[in-house]
Amino acid sequence: MVGAYPSGAGCSWPLRSLYKCPNLKIEEYSVLTNAGRARAMRAPGNVQGTFAFEQMIDTIAEKIGMDPIEFRKINYTDVDPDWGGKYTSKKLIEAYDQGAKAIGWEKRNKPGSGEGTVKRGIGMASQIWWGGGSPPGYATLKLNSDGSLNISSGTQDIGTGTYTILAQVASEILEIPMDKIQVTLGDTETGPYGTASGGSMTAPTMTPAVYDAAVQMMDKLKSGAAAILEVSEDELNYSNGIFTVKNDPQKTIDISKIVNELNARTLVTTGARNANPDGYAINTFGAQFADVEVDTETGKIKVNKIVAAHDIGRAINPMTLNNQIHGGVIQGLGFALFEERIMDSYTGKTVNANFHDYKVPTIKDTPEIVPIIVSETDTLISPVGAKGVGEPAIIPTAAAISNAVYNAIGVRIKSAPMTPDKVLNAINNL
Repeated sequence: MVGAYPSGAGCSWPLRSLYKCPNLKIEEYSVLTNAGRARAMRAPGNVQGTFAFEQMIDTIAEKIGMDPIEFRKINYTDVDPDWGGKYTSKKLIEAYDQGAKAIGWEKRNKPGSGEGTVKRGIGMASQIWWGGGSPPGYATLKLNSDGSLNISSGTQDIGTGTYTILAQVASEILEIPMDKIQVTLGDTETGPYGTASGGSMTAPTMTPAVYDAAVQMMDKLKSGAAAILEVSEDELNYSNGIFTVKNDPQKTIDISKIVNELNARTLVTTGARNANPDGYAINTFGAQFADVEVDTETGKIKVNKIVAAHDIGRAINPMTLNNQIHGGVIQGLGFALFEERIMDSYTGKTVNANFHDYKVPTIKDTPEIVPIIVSETDTLISPVGAKGVGEPAIIPTAAAISNAVYNAIGVRIKSAPMTPDKVLNAINNL
């Protein structure tokens, strides 16, 4: 449903791209309603599409008597089913295996077979998203005469840690301490064009641009050091901001002195995101696993644990990465169990647009969340090798919870949020 205007819809992409299926026909259309224009929210369309699709996959596996993970494995593909391009990297099998081990998949019962009024269930769901990044994306580095560094770009940080990871990339290449690096984002008057915040593009687009600018800066510094020290560039070692002549360790020069000796005040470089490789598909993958309890007397669902195993290339900053996964899982939990927009059918206005009537998860509702990164780096897409995780983190959560609920009570809840009244109605209609 797209409100009064046909925009912001589309839920079928996971159905076309997640598994090997040569005979596939999908019809998708928008339904206009008396409401405002649809707006994108974290992986638009994919959360809804995956919620339905991954329940279908579990249903098919059950009908042929196969374990849901094994069924997904035999329908695994190394190429994009839409057009046949080979993935630059794909670690979905590893996500299945490591996630299943962490959730205790071997303890999973047959659907609805548990004893007592509180039934326990384990479920899982897969995920595919873009997140590979692409040009254009630019970053400018300015090395100052005191050895400090400024990074600027027109991209933005919407709470995803962009300031931190851009500084990290420059710091690693130039060996400048993080506390001497300042990052300025969000203004194309002070920095070059940076990518928009969509498709989990920021990290995989902007970190290679900073990398490129930092490599250019290092080349400038090395050339300057060689000229000042009157040696060839091959005769120099570099460590922690200081160049040293290999055969004469007493001859050294630090980067701040190079800037001053060159009478440059600042050294400036601008880096660009490299082009993606031709003929390859670039996607993120993952699998999430849910352990839930369902009270068959009250209909209440309690999520005990979510394991989120993701393939996102190189993890540049594990702390901010884990924060992204926690945030995505909690938001997916809200979609699965709590968040429901109630509309006035006559006016098209939302009647529960407040935090009293529009329910979101609280800390009391939040389960144990276990992030697992199964990938290392994807060097085919960039020298940094990172893919995005902002949207992948939310995509399979609701589907994993719904499959776990089915495993607990033996009946499917096919609409979200899965509120207690829907659970009780489903149980009573068995």
